[in-house]
Amino acid sequence: MTSSRRQATPLQSRLRRSRRFNLFVLATLLVSALLLALALLERDSDSPAVTGSPDGDPVATFALLDVGQALSAALVTEDGHSMVYDFGVSGANTHEVIIPFMEEHGVSEIDYAILSHPHQDHLGGLPQLLDSMPVARFIDPVLETTNQTYAHSLERIEEHGIEASMARQGDAYTLGNHVELEILWPVDELIRDPDGAPNLNENSTVVRVDIGDVSMLLTGDIEREAENILVETMASEIDVDILQVGHHGSNTSSQDHFLRAANPSLAAIPVGRDNPYGHPHREVMQRLREHEIRIFRTDVDGTVIIQTDGESWDVTSTRTGQSWTNPGLPQPWTESSMTSSGTDSPSSFLMILSN
Repeated sequence: MTSSRRQATPLQSRLRRSRRFNLFVLATLLVSALLLALALLERDSDSPAVTGSPDGDPVATFALLDVGQALSAALVTEDGHSMVYDFGVSGANTHEVIIPFMEEHGVSEIDYAILSHPHQDHLGGLPQLLDSMPVARFIDPVLETTNQTYAHSLERIEEHGIEASMARQGDAYTLGNHVELEILWPVDELIRDPDGAPNLNENSTVVRVDIGDVSMLLTGDIEREAENILVETMASEIDVDILQVGHHGSNTSSQDHFLRAANPSLAAIPVGRDNPYGHPHREVMQRLREHEIRIFRTDVDGTVIIQTDGESWDVTSTRTGQSWTNPGLPQPWTESSMTSSGTDSPSSFLMILSN
């Protein structure tokens, strides 16, 4: 008895070749994905953690608060002291963001309320804060302005008997046992506009915050001229770990040589989602990436919280939940760093391929 094998038709042969090719492509993709995952794990395990999660109990918590297209930052210490730098755009920011953060951390009195400059997006919530919580000292650059919220704030400062100090370069303050504050800007010779009036942005109060070995720079809305002078005269003092990006990420600020002198591991941008100014500008985002600075921004990440024990530190975001514990690594391609003005970011698969 003989047997015979049927010859495959041309169509069947093409189908078989097609199936074999598809299986080959699938296998190749799986192997590539596995190799990529192993490479990423190896990179993370081999890279030194310059700073990271605090080894001991945190001695201070800093927050760049999510107050929209405005600025407010708070610092609280484990020994019961606190500072607020700028106050958002309105009383709603005070009652919905600033005071809840203070209450969450057991703060009943603010040691220092520091105003960078009297623009509404930095000043708006101050009167409500002064009426809601005791403040020991108010510090501001004392700039001429017609802003009525500033006038109302000064009236409340007088009514509540709050000590007031003019912010000038060289002033120093302590906050509990672990935190030192130094005013780096402005100076008595204010930067002025062509009409002779002081430029409010350029004369913003710049504060260096030292918590043990961890340093931060709060810059308000300083722009090119102030940055130039700080680089020329105080380069060592502006060299910090963490930078509050000036003027909400506007291209008027964060020049290349300023970033080089500041040399931060982390940049935190106070900015509102879909703001009409296009902040943060793409040029600034690109410069931050070129300097391999890790970026967090309030429009994407929400409130940015940094905890430190004075030697190491970590950062987390309230909206995305992302955290960061290896500031020495190159800039990761995350949603926070990829977006430039509140727009949607590429898919995670494309971001991995782009790295």
